[in-house]
Amino acid sequence: MAPETVYLCEGSTDASKEVTYAWDAQIYHAIFHNSYPQIDFVSVGGQAELKIAGEIATVVAPGSTRLRLRDRDSLTISARQKQLDEDPNLRILERRTLKSYLVDDEIIAKLATEYGLRPDKNVADMTGAREAAITAAKQDDNAKTAVGAVYATAKAVLRKNGQLGENASQFSRDVLARLVTPDTAVYAELQKVLGL
Repeated sequence: MAPETVYLCEGSTDASKEVTYAWDAQIYHAIFHNSYPQIDFVSVGGQAELKIAGEIATVVAPGSTRLRLRDRDSLTISARQKQLDEDPNLRILERRTLKSYLVDDEIIAKLATEYGLRPDKNVADMTGAREAAITAAKQDDNAKTAVGAVYATAKAVLRKNGQLGENASQFSRDVLARLVTPDTAVYAELQKVLGL
């Protein structure tokens, strides 16, 4: 049975790259599947592929509503709004990347609580590592390196790599995304972007 709505999102379509294969779709699925089992997420590549994917998806998911979902990247607020106004089937994150939501203060604090870390020191260490990584990347709100920094800091505190995954991609998919639940403001923000 085809899903009611399919969100075509960014993400590698190269299955040989196991660490990044369909990463965005996996994250969205981990966050929303329990609340919205009637929707699905499919990674279709980069922004160029995302633009043409809506046409292709009519064959793949006939009868399903197809929406395109992308990172904001470097779009200004007004440029983002202009694109949204011009295309009712497009959804654009309010933050730079999907990873930005995963390393939000709220999710880091929830990580500390779930794993028995010290809310005062360990949260400060993880948010400090995130900020240092963003600064080093020389881009505001660039969380791509921040996930790795939070992972390394949490792993050093827990000293049990298995609890957090073998790498930052697994950590973000299997640990952080699971913490973005309906009781969080991060979930509500993503829910609003998706129009759910």
